[in-house]
Amino acid sequence: MSFILLTRPLDDASDLEKNLSVPILKAPLLTIELIPQKEKENAQEYTGLIVTSARALMIFAQTTTFLKKPIWCVGEKTALTAKKIGFETIYTANNSAEDLYHQILEKTAAANEKLLHICGENLHFDIVEALLKDGYQAKKKIIYKTIPAENLSESILDAFKASEIKLIPLYSKKTAEILATLIDHHKLEGSLQTVSLLSCNSTILDPLQKFKWQKVIMKKDLSPQTLEKVFKEIDTQQESKMSQKCFWTLMGGTAVLSSLISIGCFYTLSSRVLPHAPSLQMEEVEKYVSKALEQQATGPLDKINIQITDLKTEVTAVKDAIETVKQQQATTPALSETTPQVAFAEDPLQKAFLLVSNLLESLAQDIEIPTSLWQQLPKTIEKTPISLSEKLKNISSPPALKQNLVKEIQALDIKEEIITVTPSPNETGTKISHPWLEKIETFIGKIVVNQEVPSQETPASPSLKEKAVMSIHTQNRDEIKKLLEDTTTPDHLKSILRQADARLEITQDLIKIKQELLEKIFVGKE
Repeated sequence: MSFILLTRPLDDASDLEKNLSVPILKAPLLTIELIPQKEKENAQEYTGLIVTSARALMIFAQTTTFLKKPIWCVGEKTALTAKKIGFETIYTANNSAEDLYHQILEKTAAANEKLLHICGENLHFDIVEALLKDGYQAKKKIIYKTIPAENLSESILDAFKASEIKLIPLYSKKTAEILATLIDHHKLEGSLQTVSLLSCNSTILDPLQKFKWQKVIMKKDLSPQTLEKVFKEIDTQQESKMSQKCFWTLMGGTAVLSSLISIGCFYTLSSRVLPHAPSLQMEEVEKYVSKALEQQATGPLDKINIQITDLKTEVTAVKDAIETVKQQQATTPALSETTPQVAFAEDPLQKAFLLVSNLLESLAQDIEIPTSLWQQLPKTIEKTPISLSEKLKNISSPPALKQNLVKEIQALDIKEEIITVTPSPNETGTKISHPWLEKIETFIGKIVVNQEVPSQETPASPSLKEKAVMSIHTQNRDEIKKLLEDTTTPDHLKSILRQADARLEITQDLIKIKQELLEKIFVGKE
């Protein structure tokens, strides 16, 4: 089976998956972590907003204060997000920060502009830096950072080795750098010849140029429709090539067989028709045929022989690897309900360290862990000088998976009311409240300060469900607590958020314990 490999953060990959009808595999190479904002931006100080990431627009807490300002979007997805939020003046580039920069130069004058760029930590083109050189006033506000993946999952590695991954779309240079590192780490270079890369900018793919790929494709539009079209074209071409290989293999085999039969018949009949002909041995006949074929072999048949030899080598290597794994399994306890992986360690500190590391790795990868492994934690830590928090002492079952919590939230039916602010019919401003003024009003009537009437409707902002899902994906405990304290958050959503908060609390406790154990182990060795 053939797949598209999506390497974007999990929420972006899930959004793409909804709009794709072809098989996909997800291997998020980046995890998003929000950066707390110490100061607020005054929208009145800026003439426009630059956004090179739809995610940044959703996260930026002050987005709604900029709704009346022009917004410069890097691509269609960001522009669509801006439109949903309520922006009126939207400029869109073709998924290129450089293109967006040139649009700003063409449509504005440096002397009249002061622009705010909200973005992530990693940029392959710094718009603000370029604008400043051109005499613009511009400021960059980084609101999230990305944490790179350290490994690929076993299922993804298996798909690479089985040549099932046919297309990898890449949207950022940072992601390409991480993929290059993981290819080296897992030694996958030999599994890339049937994989094609797709991107909107050649600069993004620079870190991957050292590897040999099936194809490198450039498209300005990286929409789901483009991904599907490119994937189907690649898959169809590869199927066609496979058919040709089968054809030449069949032709080569037929030629060899026909030659052997012909010579065999000649040998059988020659002894009767030509009694004085010298006798022939079949072994010599086979050698003769093989030598003749080697001397006169056609190009395709020659390539097939090489491919068959390579395939035999790979099969042998796989068999050897399987035998090695079997031998290891026979001597090493497997991770199961009855025989936890930490059983082979003898020293109590090492046992505890391995167990905690295993739990943290499982939490990070969001995979199921046997209940017995969680229940073993208190007993294992008891044998060390480290103390457990109350929550970890009473732990009886593993925390819920992030993916399950997100599914539960998405399944909730939460109706949110749109809050509107309507001024009094006879008022043209905002009333000032003060005891002294209230006394005067009894004589001269209401005192009103003339000013701009508030917007009739509060602009759209991320829904409770979207905020909750984002807080779980980004593991933002502050945001989770804020939602838990919010009186408008429904109880059934709070119940799920409490599970997410407990998961993060457990993770933080385990990280602290792991560090303490590591320090104790090193002290013991000194």
